[in-house]
This record gives sequence, structure tokens and C-alpha cells, in this order.
Amino acid sequence: MKQIKSQVLHLLLMLLITKSLSLHLNMIHRYSIYSPTYPGNLTALDRLLRISDQAKARAHYIDATLSQRPPSNSSTLSINAWSPIRATPFTYLYLADLTIGTPPPRKTLITYHFILDTGSPLTWVQSQPCKHCFPQVEPIFNPATDSTTWKPLPCTHPLCDKRRPGWHCQNNQCLYVINYVGGKKTSGILATDHFNFFSNQGGPEFSSLVFGCGNENINIKNPRYNGLLGLNTAEISLASQMGRRFSYCLSPFTSGTQPPNKLRFGNDASIPPGPNVINIPFVKLPITEHYYLPLIDISIAGKRLGFPPGTFAVKNDGNTLQGGFIIDSGTSVMMFMKNGPYNTIIDGFVDYFKTYNLKRAPPKGIFDVCYMRKEGFISYPTVTFHFENNKDLLVKGPVALMSSDEFCVAMAGMEMTNLFGAAQQVDYKFSFDLVNGVLSYVPTDCSRDG
Repeated sequence: MKQIKSQVLHLLLMLLITKSLSLHLNMIHRYSIYSPTYPGNLTALDRLLRISDQAKARAHYIDATLSQRPPSNSSTLSINAWSPIRATPFTYLYLADLTIGTPPPRKTLITYHFILDTGSPLTWVQSQPCKHCFPQVEPIFNPATDSTTWKPLPCTHPLCDKRRPGWHCQNNQCLYVINYVGGKKTSGILATDHFNFFSNQGGPEFSSLVFGCGNENINIKNPRYNGLLGLNTAEISLASQMGRRFSYCLSPFTSGTQPPNKLRFGNDASIPPGPNVINIPFVKLPITEHYYLPLIDISIAGKRLGFPPGTFAVKNDGNTLQGGFIIDSGTSVMMFMKNGPYNTIIDGFVDYFKTYNLKRAPPKGIFDVCYMRKEGFISYPTVTFHFENNKDLLVKGPVALMSSDEFCVAMAGMEMTNLFGAAQQVDYKFSFDLVNGVLSYVPTDCSRDG
């Protein structure tokens, strides 16, 4: 009974925090000077090829999460929840800085770098005591010496979901395990502690959250990040624990020196009603935790491509999920199924550029449609996504990526699904409402989202 009362108080505290405060984290682009993985000044070609590599790896990650079938009796859980092997989410685009815990006297908080992933459920950080830890620059989080508010999660807690493969109880403590493809793995103990956010009231504020303390982290080798923030629809995700609503506003990444964007929770995560605000429902699926949108057609330069009904529907063939249109801030560019709409969209771009007599250039990485740049040429086409019920989104981000004397259409192919990538999300505020299953968006100058 005492444990139940404590859990109820924890939930009430979370509701009060998210209603009374506007909390945020900094979203740091991997190529920003604020990122621990800042690569230095890149040539235009180097940057294009790095974007290609990141998009290719991310597509493999998303494809793998959709290629795994849950048990026949698991209709209420997602593929991601039940898969004994998950794809690796370490092909990240954005990081967030966080401090954890309440340090004892004469100790200070340590800032840790987390990968942001809207496709993962669990937030975890590498922690002592280490069974197998990867080298990292920052001191490894040690609950015994770094925090006076750390508590192991009891087995009776509703977020100790023992239906997940490998999750179990030991000495009334909840243990987790996540196996990724390529032999990568994190496992350890679930716990609660204070996560420290920036607030609208001028200083840091904490929220007590459930997270994983990874004591055994195998084949995870980047020393500049320390864990992962899960933002998908699972009950244990950071998004669900922080009031089931979050938002972000991405500015065009034109320089490594531009300030980070904000990942918001609480009051600021909502978008007030207005004439330019669009609300669209997420596609409801019982067996996935990705954010699917009801796309029905696409226009290039104002010309609709005229896809048949059902082109972007999600199809379940018994072993995999295919199709659909996922909004994903971890993917650098828009991507479409090679055996689906990809070729039609490519043809639309090629037909458009024919009118300008541009010379084709060889493909660059995963980007198939490239051209030699003409001096002064700026006539790049618009792209519009058409959703159900006459809801549209005019892409404000780049539809072309520049090299020194060439450009490529900022789109690539993949196998299992279609992705709304970060480059095409810029200058819109997106609000993810998990309670009502709605994505809201409004045109915004995201460089002013300070």
C-alpha cells in the first residue's frame, strides 16, 4: 500500500510540474559547435556525403524496427516493445544535454549528452557499477555517489513491464535489457531520479523520471554520448512521462555556429488555436510506436503527382509493416520506398528540372538525382504534402543539397516505409499530443524560438 501511494504521488507530481511549468531541453545538431561530435568546418561535398551516410544508416534502423513481428498474443504492444533484437538508434541527428540527480555536498552536477530518438521507448544512461561500459569523456553516472535522490524502480511499478523480452525482477528491483542489431546491447536496472530541465521561470527545474541505468553496454563505442532519450509513444518514454506532449521547432541548419533549437514539454509544447494552425490525427496502429501521418498525395512545384488511394497506407503482411509515412526528426532528409512511390517522385523532379536544361551529374551517396549548378540558378521547386481532410504542408526546408558545383535533390530511397525527414520539417513548430493522438503544426520562424 505504501508503494502504491508513493507511485500515485509521483504521477500527481508529474502532472503538476508539466501543467505549471514550461520545460525545455536544447536540441543540438550533430554538426553544431555545441555538439560534442562537432566535426569542424566541412566542405559542401563533405557535408552532403555525411548527410547521405547518416540518412542511409537511419533508414536501415527504421527498416529493421518494422521487420520484426511480435507474438500473436501481443496485439496491445508494439513491434518495438516485443522485439528481442532492436535496430541501432545510434545514427542520430540531434543530441540533448541533461543533468541527472541531486548531488551530495561538495559534488556538482555532471552534464551528459543524450541521443534524441522519436523511435525508441526507453531513456537510459551509462551507469556504475559497470559490468561492461564503453569509454566516455564525462565521468560515468554513479548513483551511489552522484545523487541522493536516486531510487531503484520496484517490481510493482506499472512501468516495470515484464512482458518485454529480458525484463525481469530481482530482489524487488526491475531489470531491463535491450539488444540492438550488430551485437549492440544495453542492460541494467530501472530507477527514478531527478532530470533537470530549463524552465520558463528562469532557472533549472527537475522532474522525477523513470529511466535505465545501463551497467552493461556492449559494442557501443562513441565516447561523446552517454545515453539515449526515448521519445516514442510507449508508456515508459520520456514523452509519455512528461505529460504526453512535446514540441520542437527546427531552424534551417546553415551554419555550425547557430544556436540550438528547443525540445519543449508542458505548457509551451501546445500550439494555441489560430488561423494557420493545422491539426492532423496520427494513424492509429496497435503494433507500432512510430508517429505515422495520413499522407495521401504529394505536389512538386504545385503539380500533384496523383498517387492512387492507399499508396501511403500501412500494410501488414504478417511478418512486417510496410508503407505509411513517419515523421522522424532523426532522419536528415525525406525518404520514400523504392518499390513504392520513390520512382514516381523522382520522375516528378526530373520532369521539373528538364525545363531548365540542366546537365545531370553522377549520384552522390544515396542521392540519385543530381545536376550541375548553373551560375545564378535558384529555381528550385516547392514540395507540398497533402494529408487527409484537405490538410496540407508546404515544405519550407531545402529540396536540394549543394555541393561546390553540383546539387542533389534532398530525397533518397529505402525499403520498408516513407519518412518525413528533419531537413523538410524546418520553420514549422510541431506539437505531438499523445493524449489525443494529434500532430499540430504552424509556420514559424524557428530561429526566433529562443
